[in-house]
Amino acid sequence: RNDVIWYGARENDNYKITDFSDGIENCKFKVNGKEYKIKLHGFHNVQNATASVSASLECGLDYETVYNSLSEFTGVKRRMELKYKNDFSVFDDYAHHPNEVLPTLKAFKEISEGRVITVFQPHLFSRTKDFYNEFAESLDISDEIYLAKLYPAREKEIEGVSSELILKKLNNKNSKYISDDNELLKDLKNNIKKNDTVVFMGAGSISSLCDRFIKEYV
Repeated sequence: RNDVIWYGARENDNYKITDFSDGIENCKFKVNGKEYKIKLHGFHNVQNATASVSASLECGLDYETVYNSLSEFTGVKRRMELKYKNDFSVFDDYAHHPNEVLPTLKAFKEISEGRVITVFQPHLFSRTKDFYNEFAESLDISDEIYLAKLYPAREKEIEGVSSELILKKLNNKNSKYISDDNELLKDLKNNIKKNDTVVFMGAGSISSLCDRFIKEYV
């Protein structure tokens, strides 16, 4: 019979998470009193890291090896990826479904010293048509929201479906849809304040827009 090893933040877990703190550049936490840090954000990533810690230690790896490996792991590209940091921070993120958008933005809200400004590009006409209400609910946690023009990818246009569907459902009054990329970036640049966190989010061409913003407007 194999033993079952439990990890998490519950009192009786074999590998118990404590002292969780998140920041722009890394996230710190303890497992059974030993400190670790990762270049990822959000408690969900701490839980994933703790799974690695528990498995590694159970297999006989020493603390220093596990600590160093986690500290050096940069994560998957475009998952809360820090692209620029000075007076404000710019992140690039692949989230393109409401179930991904909400926890990601919650994590950004926890670490940002200023406002969280989300630049979201809807991906696919069909997904936007099916989930525009849920997208609005997830995005509303942001302090300010920019909606870019919908990225169709492989799909043909569906009449009446655009980023405006999401805009109309947003409760956040600091929201706007700007279909022209140049105008969006100019408006964003003029809006940013010290300590703000800017999140470019989506699965289409939004990553290129993020790179353009850093190259041309920062």
